[in-house]
Amino acid sequence: MIDFASGEHFVVPEWAMLPPDPRPARCRSCQASILWVVTVKAGKRAPIDPDGISHFATCPEAERWRKPKAHV
Repeated sequence: MIDFASGEHFVVPEWAMLPPDPRPARCRSCQASILWVVTVKAGKRAPIDPDGISHFATCPEAERWRKPKAHV
């Protein structure tokens, strides 16, 4: 768990690591409190909710932000 001076608390899941300067942010779609982390496996940025769940799984606007899959 990481605690911020603002009083916000975030659980960092095992599949993620903190960036060098972690700061809480707001989702641009639903305005929920999120934290951007970096995935351990792929090294990509991902938003999480305070309980450690991927915000892509809980945001009502997640589809809007998904990138189309590349066709091989």
